[in-house]
Amino acid sequence: MKKLAILILLMGLTGCVHNQNMSCCKPCDCENRTENADSVKIVEVHPTVVEPLMVGDTVSFKFKVEYQLTTSDTGSIVMVVQGSGNESLGNEVYPITKGQGEELLEASITIPDTRSITIFTPMSTPGNSSTTTVDSRTYRVGQ
Repeated sequence: MKKLAILILLMGLTGCVHNQNMSCCKPCDCENRTENADSVKIVEVHPTVVEPLMVGDTVSFKFKVEYQLTTSDTGSIVMVVQGSGNESLGNEVYPITKGQGEELLEASITIPDTRSITIFTPMSTPGNSSTTTVDSRTYRVGQ
């Protein structure tokens, strides 16, 4: 019984699906489910997230993102800047069109007295009030 449980666990982890007589195994089609999905990925950031930002400094953020938009002819990527209490520190909207592409997102803010700054890059399409297509980076803030 223990061997059967281990075998079933291993089959599940490897993505195999068996028919009723357990004579064949074929890979899960999971990889193909995301092939045509929308995506956004941050590929370059300035400044880097290694050094903390300093309260009172004015910082120009530049994020290069790569995106794939397949579910709509148009959409947008927003550069959302938030403090540690989720307070909005700035938003910049960048319209995009169907297909793959790159955008350089830019925002300049004066760093407030907060523990951290998080920059989100959500992608959305017309008529949708929310999205799960997002990437982000978080910066520490020093005194």
